[in-house]
Amino acid sequence: MIPRALGRLTRMETGIRGLRELGGGAEITVSQGQPVEPETVLGRTKTGSRVVRLPLDEGEIAASTVLKRPGESVRRGEPLMRKATLLGLGNVEYVCPVDGYIEEILLAQRALLIREQTSDVRAGVWGEVAAVEPDRGVVLRFDGTVLRFFAGWGPSVSGILTPGVELFSPADVSRYVTEEHRARVLWANSTVCAEAVIEAARVEVAGIVAGSIAFTELMRAAAEISSRTGRSRLPLTLLISEGFGSRPMGPLFRRHLSGAVGRTIYLDNPLAAAAGWGRDPEVAFSPPRGEGGAAPAPRSRTRSLQGDAGSKGTVGSPVALRPRLPAAGEAVRLVDLDYFGQHGVFTGQIEEQRLSTGVVAQVAQVTLDEGAIVSVPVANLELLGPAAE
Repeated sequence: MIPRALGRLTRMETGIRGLRELGGGAEITVSQGQPVEPETVLGRTKTGSRVVRLPLDEGEIAASTVLKRPGESVRRGEPLMRKATLLGLGNVEYVCPVDGYIEEILLAQRALLIREQTSDVRAGVWGEVAAVEPDRGVVLRFDGTVLRFFAGWGPSVSGILTPGVELFSPADVSRYVTEEHRARVLWANSTVCAEAVIEAARVEVAGIVAGSIAFTELMRAAAEISSRTGRSRLPLTLLISEGFGSRPMGPLFRRHLSGAVGRTIYLDNPLAAAAGWGRDPEVAFSPPRGEGGAAPAPRSRTRSLQGDAGSKGTVGSPVALRPRLPAAGEAVRLVDLDYFGQHGVFTGQIEEQRLSTGVVAQVAQVTLDEGAIVSVPVANLELLGPAAE
């Protein structure tokens, strides 16, 4: 799936909302209220142009080295230019980075203008269409988990998360960063070396989530990518959870990301338009598909704890459900508005309290992964593990 920008995520009582950017003139194929699955096509983007810089010489010789002419179609990886080296004893080929066709050859600017083909933009999550904005894209509402990272570079993107690997050594790059990872999100268990970032940019990886990166490695990668592409910013998104240096990713992040491997995740950078780095970027992903291949049903309000049916009932009649309370030490996920998407462990203490709304409800104490103890209505807990015997 080609990564597309996702607007700033908003936590709401009914889930997470985010805008999937399609751009002006896009053909939107969904409507408000429509349920979506990860492979649901939201729309087709309007064809866009990409400038490809080439090391062209001056004069008529430059035109002879370009292998394509205006109007000709090109495929990603197809040679665009062949230039002699070593006094004619060798050749260097420069290949096309996208599928499309040659719109114009700009000899004076030493570049080609390539018109990309129209591409489908998919939802990437289980949820529903909250709104359609014709000139921008589709607003999605989905249930899921949100993790806040330390810092990030690059635009907000989405992609399928790969299993966690080590990318702190140049020797790891050839094994874990390949053409097969195009448009995917790489998960680095600890720190990231400059060679991994450079190669990831070359194969058009959507992003990298890592524990840390040394500032010198980041600057070295940025300088090398800039010298190759002429771009002042990283062409991919990089998020780190712990900070600068060589620190491994914390256990909280590893535990949550391990459940998202093979699924589409969103990398949401609050300063995506800035050339520098942004604080507190977020990673979000929706739960996997339900049992039997069915998608989790969208909820109109926060989900309540429900157990097995209390009675079989008659055919066609509603089935009475009996709530099941969490057991002490059981892992839970909070869908309360103040702590939406966070995980923790139930302490075993439940008491009735009057909420700010005036309603008297059962309130449970939960120890969050970060160590804080909070009080949350039982109805706003999701059970993640089996109840204790």
